[in-house]
Amino acid sequence: MSSLFLFGSQSDNTDVLSASSEALPVENIQNTQRSKLWRSSAGTTSNISLQLANPLSVDHIAFVDLNLTTAGEIRIQAWDDAVDGAINTLDETISPTVYTSGKPEAAAYGDADYGVGLYGLNTPIEQQLGKNITIFPIGSNISSAYWKYTFTDENTGYQQLGRLIMASATTFENNLSHGYNLSRQERSVARESIGGQRYIQKRPSRLNIGGKFPYMSDVEKIDFLLKYQDIVNSDPFVYSVYPTANNKGLVHTLYGIV
Repeated sequence: MSSLFLFGSQSDNTDVLSASSEALPVENIQNTQRSKLWRSSAGTTSNISLQLANPLSVDHIAFVDLNLTTAGEIRIQAWDDAVDGAINTLDETISPTVYTSGKPEAAAYGDADYGVGLYGLNTPIEQQLGKNITIFPIGSNISSAYWKYTFTDENTGYQQLGRLIMASATTFENNLSHGYNLSRQERSVARESIGGQRYIQKRPSRLNIGGKFPYMSDVEKIDFLLKYQDIVNSDPFVYSVYPTANNKGLVHTLYGIV
């Protein structure tokens, strides 16, 4: 399967955004800073509801930094008339994509044991070095304005989400070429005093990744160029090298800001 790009998110432009409970504000799912999280109050289930301001076609949804285990469930619903309305356009229940061992062994949604490995959530997610992204292909294009996401997990005392990405995916018939460039752009500011002491103001560095798609068709080139022109520097994106229906895809999935 080809690489997958999700540029921007319709969930960042809402007329109504609410949650069934909030220990941390639900507006954090619209914050491009990944460490800003929505967290529910104590309990094993909670939900987020949205009314999109300008609903456009959505065919993929990405959940960034969930604290659910593989025993958890995410119910995704959409309507044309109202949340919990009469004109339902989508009602799917999935399990999150999480690592279940120290190695990137594939396991289908919901099939692995709870509490094993980096993403098993024996510790709170904010204390883990690893991050996670669950990508769900809807299977069709949906332009509904009203959405509801219900998170349920008997193994957690609360539910947590870093970013919600709702977008139409960009894919190419031929995948990227072998090999890619990887580097970090240092942003910390350093000064040296007359006495030789060095003072550093720490700033997060940027991860730069470069890959090549040498076999794009003319139509793919034009479509990608048009989409890229609509992107601004603060837009979020999700890039998955080999999006799959199991947890192995996590090895190749990144969240960032253009």
